Amino acid sequence: MFKLIRLEMRKTNFKQYVIGGFIASLIIPVFLFFLLYIDKQDSPITNTNFLFLVDSITRIVFIIFSGVLISRLIVEEYNDKTITLMFTYPISRKKLFFQN
Repeated sequence: MFKLIRLEMRKTNFKQYVIGGFIASLIIPVFLFFLLYIDKQDSPITNTNFLFLVDSITRIVFIIFSGVLISRLIVEEYNDKTITLMFTYPISRKKLFFQN
């Protein structure tokens, strides 16, 4: 089972996605710092509002990031016609999709 997952991970280049995640992780605090700096000049922001903003922006960015990653992988499987090969493996489909 793990050999199959390892083969699929080698087939897909995850390096660009990891780099994109790190870049997003660096850009989010910089954006929030400037937002906090600009907002302090207009009106004071409370801690709970700022933490809610941090949480919301982080979730939005990584939900969009994961959506792009998943859609790109699925489209790539259909374009390469390898998704039919995945369903011919003698492993339960539930185990493939819900592997911990």
